[in-house]
Amino acid sequence: MVSDIAVTVLSDDELELAVRHELGHMRSWDNLKKVLISATPFPGMRSLEHAWRQAAELAADDSAVTNRREALALAAALIKLSRASERWAEPALATGLVSGSTSISVRLERLIEWRVAGRRHLMSPWIILVLLTMILGIVGNYSVALSISHRLTEFLVP
Repeated sequence: MVSDIAVTVLSDDELELAVRHELGHMRSWDNLKKVLISATPFPGMRSLEHAWRQAAELAADDSAVTNRREALALAAALIKLSRASERWAEPALATGLVSGSTSISVRLERLIEWRVAGRRHLMSPWIILVLLTMILGIVGNYSVALSISHRLTEFLVP
């Protein structure tokens, strides 16, 4: 969701990042998830929804930003839109760049302190190499691995 106010308040770079942020929500199906969480009548869902929305906003920020310049531009867009947010309201079942239930300060801190190293994917080449070596080691020594797992099971389950 990109409002008319966003188009008038944000620079071209900031608007591009706002759109990329919203595309991150779209790729993650966040609006559908929000509907499902909102429709769940269990106690305690409000706090769960708040935590989920915070995580969804951080994930959308991460999907929109690839370098420090973009992180700072998105932070500037957040500041500008949070100041202009009194003039418009987010629809109940949509996610917006400036969401009422998320902490703008947490998002701003993350964006201002953005580092490439902090945004690495969990599956680095070294982790993949270690996992592949372990798998090949187990497959190559399957009978030994089976024997060890059998002894371990007998030890753990009396």
